[in-house]
Amino acid sequence: MKKRSHLKGFTLIELLISFFIFSLLMIVVLYVFAQQTKNFRFSEEQQRNVENAQFAMNVMGKILRTSALADDVSDSEIMGYDFSQGSCVRFLFNQAPDPVTGESKGVLRMQTELASNPSPCDDVSYYSQAPEILTTGNVDGQFVATSTKRDDIDTAANEMEVGRVMILMTVGDVGENESYMQTSVSLRDYPVELSF
Repeated sequence: MKKRSHLKGFTLIELLISFFIFSLLMIVVLYVFAQQTKNFRFSEEQQRNVENAQFAMNVMGKILRTSALADDVSDSEIMGYDFSQGSCVRFLFNQAPDPVTGESKGVLRMQTELASNPSPCDDVSYYSQAPEILTTGNVDGQFVATSTKRDDIDTAANEMEVGRVMILMTVGDVGENESYMQTSVSLRDYPVELSF
């Protein structure tokens, strides 16, 4: 019988080495794919949180534009009387538990209460309704407010300082792809003769 040396196949060691190299390549490909999927989901969630924060900022701007502020404005809380709706309004940055994970996260809350005049709006205990959460994700922020300054209703326009509120927001976890947002709103609680 003749030897057939030209029909030689793969040895067991060659098969094991090729299988090992193929396995390493597949692990690397699957890892890269998993990371890309994770990054895509994170970006999508962050975009949704930023869009919700932008919407909340626009709502706040619209309400504050037609409001007079209460005297005790803090960095994380602002209260006032909204002349356009005839209601007291309160915005508050604070912590709340996440409904899914239970972890504490920053949120923006809003409370409203119908009122016939601005006087009860300075009292936090006046707000009987539960605050509504306006944002998703982890949101932190602060208010920098200046009330309208005038001595009396007869003060000339050039002697008056119109109030304004600057709203600063940080969306996302601290140190992990945070997004920063800022807007300023001029108040319209100045005398009727100067209104539009």
